[in-house]
Amino acid sequence: MQKHYIISLIMAIMLISSCKGQNAENEGLGSFDISANDKQVVLSYSKSGVSSLYVINNDGANLKMIIGSKGGDDNYYSPKYSPDGKRIVFIRNKKSSINSTLCISNADGSDMLNLTDDKQIITEATFSLNGEIIYFCKANVYEKYSPIGRKDAHDFDIYSVSLKDKRITKVSNLKSYGLSNISELDDIYMLIHLEAGPDGGMYLYAKDNATEPKRIVPVNNPRQDASLYYTPIYSDSLKTIGFTAPYEVYIMSLKDKKAKLVISNKGSNDLSNIAFFKNQKKMLFSKVGGNDLFSINIDGTGLRTIPITIR
Repeated sequence: MQKHYIISLIMAIMLISSCKGQNAENEGLGSFDISANDKQVVLSYSKSGVSSLYVINNDGANLKMIIGSKGGDDNYYSPKYSPDGKRIVFIRNKKSSINSTLCISNADGSDMLNLTDDKQIITEATFSLNGEIIYFCKANVYEKYSPIGRKDAHDFDIYSVSLKDKRITKVSNLKSYGLSNISELDDIYMLIHLEAGPDGGMYLYAKDNATEPKRIVPVNNPRQDASLYYTPIYSDSLKTIGFTAPYEVYIMSLKDKKAKLVISNKGSNDLSNIAFFKNQKKMLFSKVGGNDLFSINIDGTGLRTIPITIR
């Protein structure tokens, strides 16, 4: 048990470092998402301490910056497409500030609009399935929780903002040490990842806050430790959850709740962010410390590299 806890703690630290925005400390490829027609990928990429947003074709052609830093002081990261692919939501912050702003724009980066002020600690956001609401993670404190730790964002909850009237609503009352990878599963539940030591992992959260979060553990539990399951994402078309474990990517159908290995990279770089194609049985993933994207069929075949070259 102690060994599992130590492993979980190490992986949690790695995950938090990779999910809280692309700042001056995180050079290279950040998070990404796939358009509704599967033809384009939006991604964040940090170079010389500044993170910008780019789009690229799914074959690696036509890389183009769509939102770049003004004066080298703004960071843009955590982009997500709307369900119709016409808009993106993302986070902006100043290099000198821990606070951030929730923003939205057209898919080509035009008509950028702030949805919140710059006095929040917002780490990621996503559209609802109908595209009318944006859910986002917000931390309420920035401090260190142990004598040997460093200051970081904590006390997380889920909030929403209506695109119709810009009204912000607090959705959860989790006050979580760490919260990430939020997505809407259906009218009732959200899929989330909680940092909670040996109790951490993938959870279902009822949006009406009527029940406690329900931990998601595959029936075959391939890693025998549910706290080692990270970065859950949901494919509405496949009714399937994708997630990572150390050096591995899995999928799990909501019907049989059995985890199936997509790819293992043991002995090399760990695997980090993942995303489902919308109209194909394929996924994208990236590697920790790497600057390329990789596409793969969900049955583990057809691995292909999508090089990301930014000079």
